[in-house]
Amino acid sequence: MVRSNVVEVRVVAAYKLTLKAARYTRWGELLPLEGVRIPVRDAIYFSLIKECYTPCEVVITANVPVRLIAPKKHLGYVFVEWSDGERSNDRVITMNRNIELEARYAPG
Repeated sequence: MVRSNVVEVRVVAAYKLTLKAARYTRWGELLPLEGVRIPVRDAIYFSLIKECYTPCEVVITANVPVRLIAPKKHLGYVFVEWSDGERSNDRVITMNRNIELEARYAPG
C-alpha cells in the first residue's frame, strides 16, 4: 500500500472592511456614534456575512461584492452620507482593497 503525504493548500486573497459611524454636531464637528447596526451581506445571494455594530471589522474574500445598508434613522439622528461622499444608505461595494467607511448622521 502506497501512502501519499501530499497536502493541498489554497491561498485566497482577502481584504478588511472597517465600518464606523459618526454624528455631526450643530457646529459641524464629527463625533463617534457607536452601536449602529450595519448588516454586511453578499450582494449576489443577499446572504448575511456579518451583523456589524459600529465600530466593526470584517475580512472578506477579494472581489466579492458586498451590500451595506446603514439605517436611515438611529437614536434621533438621520443618515446623511458615507465618508466617501455616497449619499445612499443602501450601497454595494466590491472588495478589491482594504476599505474603511463611516456612516455619517445629522440631528433629525
